[in-house]
Amino acid sequence: MHTHTRAQTHIFKPGTYNDTTDVAIKTLIPEKSNKEKFLEEAKFLQKMNHKNMVQIMGVCSEGEPVFIIMEFVELGSLRNYLHNDRGKTIKFKTLLDIAAQIASGMTYIEQNNFIHRDLRSVNCLVGRNKAIKIADFGLAKIQEIYNANAETPFPVRWTPPEAIEFQRFSIKSDVWSYGVVLFELVTYGESPYEREAFLNDGKRLSNPSVKFTKQHKKYYCPDSMYKKMLDCWNKNPDKRPTFVKLSEFFESFYESCEEDD
Repeated sequence: MHTHTRAQTHIFKPGTYNDTTDVAIKTLIPEKSNKEKFLEEAKFLQKMNHKNMVQIMGVCSEGEPVFIIMEFVELGSLRNYLHNDRGKTIKFKTLLDIAAQIASGMTYIEQNNFIHRDLRSVNCLVGRNKAIKIADFGLAKIQEIYNANAETPFPVRWTPPEAIEFQRFSIKSDVWSYGVVLFELVTYGESPYEREAFLNDGKRLSNPSVKFTKQHKKYYCPDSMYKKMLDCWNKNPDKRPTFVKLSEFFESFYESCEEDD
């Protein structure tokens, strides 16, 4: 197993691939000592192919910066998509479909011994027909367990206690993050807790159904879904569910859910 090397990342730019396909172009500046390894790993990422992952279509490595050519996803980040709608048109069954799609993509990552390390709604993109694509592998790691150093950045609000305290990441830390993404889904992009001490005290996010929106409406989160969130947030990483099990649960939940009004 080996880790994904660090690189300075810049914003996406629109472009065209082979004059026919719309793409997003991401520029990266890998550390000079790691450029060869970085390009080797970029080629590995290019081979990964799943309907719920943004496809890397090519890498241009002549000079700097390095250009990563990626699938263009029309509607942008899931967080903005949810936040802008606030439940006007996106109903609960659609949220279940999104949860199932993300779990499916993460199952593929899990089965390939890959760690994303930055799973959040802002790093999932929305395409045509509400197709969800997991994106932004800038913090991803190609291994079963990754030990970060003190300078390695990670998103604290989505990060489990063992990773915050010991900088130790695994696919089970992605499972924790997925639980927070579920919270983001049912609250239409609301930010989770902000303090590390909240987790250290053994606390967890409350069921979103007890919260009220600015329009004085309750969020809808059935107990069975909240139970899955709590399972994802188990302090013991080994007791958190696999993405295979999460995918099965949300696929079944979606199929059994009645159509929204």
